Amino acid sequence: MSRPTLTRLAASAAAVLSLAAAMRPADAAAYSPLGDECLLQRAPLSLIAGLAPIDRLGFTVAINTTSSGGYATLWDGSRTLLAEDTWKGWGQLFVGATPSAATRYASGDAHGCTLTQSGKRLDFAEVAIGGLKVRRSIFVPGTGDTGSGVRIVDAVTNPAPTAVSTSVWVGDLRDGVTDGLGSDATTEIRHSSSGDVAVSSADDWAVTTDARQNTLGDPSDPAIGHVWNGPGGAVRASVVRSGAQAGDKPIDNAAGSLNRQQFGWGWQNVSIPAGSTVRLLSWEVLASSDEKSWLTQAPLAKAAAESLTSGPLSTIYQGMTSGEIASVRNWALPAVTGAIDAPSVANAGTSVTLSATGLDFGSVVSGCSTGTATWDFGDGTTATGAQVSHQFSVGVANVTLTIAGACGGQAVRNTAITVSPAPTPTPTPTPTPTATPTPTATPVTYPTVTPSPTATPTPTPTATPTPTATPTPTPTPTATPASTPTPVTYPTVTPTPTALPVNYPAPTPASYPTVTPAPTAAPPADATPTPELAVTPEPRTEPSALAAPVDGALTELATATDPRPELKVYGPTRKVSTQALARSKALTIGVQAPGTGVLRLTLLGDGIKVVTSTKVTSGKTALVKIRLKPATLAAIRKVKSLRVRIKLERPGVPENLIEVLQIGIKR
Repeated sequence: MSRPTLTRLAASAAAVLSLAAAMRPADAAAYSPLGDECLLQRAPLSLIAGLAPIDRLGFTVAINTTSSGGYATLWDGSRTLLAEDTWKGWGQLFVGATPSAATRYASGDAHGCTLTQSGKRLDFAEVAIGGLKVRRSIFVPGTGDTGSGVRIVDAVTNPAPTAVSTSVWVGDLRDGVTDGLGSDATTEIRHSSSGDVAVSSADDWAVTTDARQNTLGDPSDPAIGHVWNGPGGAVRASVVRSGAQAGDKPIDNAAGSLNRQQFGWGWQNVSIPAGSTVRLLSWEVLASSDEKSWLTQAPLAKAAAESLTSGPLSTIYQGMTSGEIASVRNWALPAVTGAIDAPSVANAGTSVTLSATGLDFGSVVSGCSTGTATWDFGDGTTATGAQVSHQFSVGVANVTLTIAGACGGQAVRNTAITVSPAPTPTPTPTPTPTATPTPTATPVTYPTVTPSPTATPTPTPTATPTPTATPTPTPTPTATPASTPTPVTYPTVTPTPTALPVNYPAPTPASYPTVTPAPTAAPPADATPTPELAVTPEPRTEPSALAAPVDGALTELATATDPRPELKVYGPTRKVSTQALARSKALTIGVQAPGTGVLRLTLLGDGIKVVTSTKVTSGKTALVKIRLKPATLAAIRKVKSLRVRIKLERPGVPENLIEVLQIGIKR
């Protein structure tokens, strides 16, 4: 800034001080530094301390809020009442394929910005550019914050139903741009992250100043540290340019003919998913000293830039929400941690408990302490939670735990569980209950009864018949008839009646005690034999028994070993080359099923999981292609082998048929 300019501004300062005092409320701490509706601009009010944001090191930062001179750009930064033009409207935002074809971010609505966080954060209007929605936010750390300088957050939203790619440019990367750095044509690059005085896409930051090296001249504006890449970011600035000439090369200040104020960078071909937002962060930091010497200012700005790229993420993301942090692409996201606690062996049909231990979803940054833990059990089923239970089938279960933080950090953990057939339970014999003996009845003693002697009956007298008289022979010839005998009259004999039998007294029946039979002892509750579980062990398929796919088709079919001859699997018999897979973009597996149902094939490996389903008909061989996306092919090139888990689900059949195919990879 020239001396005449300083003189004019000093003269006008007194005139605006009273207006500034009137605008400030009694409670200065609650004052919104940018003023009502973000209308304050670079001159003259924004030059007065208190009417522009003041960072924690005491620098006053003026921010332009209209399209005049560059919308949402930086202007001044100083510790004096009349600030130097440190940035002079630097930092315009462009969105488009190339700098020359990109559209400048601008809005004619100076009221379309919002002040938050006690005036330290300014959110500008959302502008439509090429079917995208673009917005810039500027944050100036104040008292109680960490870090110094200015954080610029450029957000690009894709409202379309499909992903798009675009490029984002910050600063001056094309001829004809009117804004620049306050150091103007005397701008020199004094430091860079690569250690030289040039800048390129290999750098993360650089320091500019108008203090010429190896001269006694002092800078008229503060040295600035520009930071455009953070460690661990998913994307990096691919173009960094200084000077009006094309290319990345050192500046020869001695010539004095280059327009050195042109300085900026760009992120090319940034992919934005459908309905998502991508944010890119830049930091502008000032030397933390009032010393106007190139010997002190440039090293201090260098130290400030280095502290941002090596310091805690809590400084980088302060004042941002978890959703905003999760969308940042050029800086590392808060790391999440956790581990799997699970047994290495288990029995089929037994519920196994798995726990996610030591969970931290990125709490190093405020607002990043929540997230989710999602389990994939390797058999097509999943669950969510810090502790879950699952029953596995016979074989090796490859379990994956994905830990996702609300601020975008993610970690994947894996473990393998060997699952054996459930042992046949030995039924507990039912104990024979001891019967309570029936009490012996005391025999009743009957009195001995002497029977009365039977009376001898008086015999009925037998009448003695009168002997028949011997007839006198009739004399021959004349017989004298015998006289008629007188009939004998027999006396009537009354028989003596037979004596009746003696009547014995009826004996009193004995009273036998009622004997209740002892109940049969019920077997204990745990004595019931557990029914035997029918578990079919999962067969193993040896790689040597398979045929290799070429150009997406099988050149040879060989039946995999299967002791049940139910599910027959055909596949490569030797190692599959990554070149063949890249050509065919698929891995072909043949399966002959014993019944009609749904066939589910899961391709598994370290960091690889591809699931394919198809319907199969009993007795027919289905050739199933597992499609391989570029990301999957890239992952396959890093592994030694793959596993294909084949599962047949049949309607009404509770037992699923499972086959595991092991395939070697040749690079």
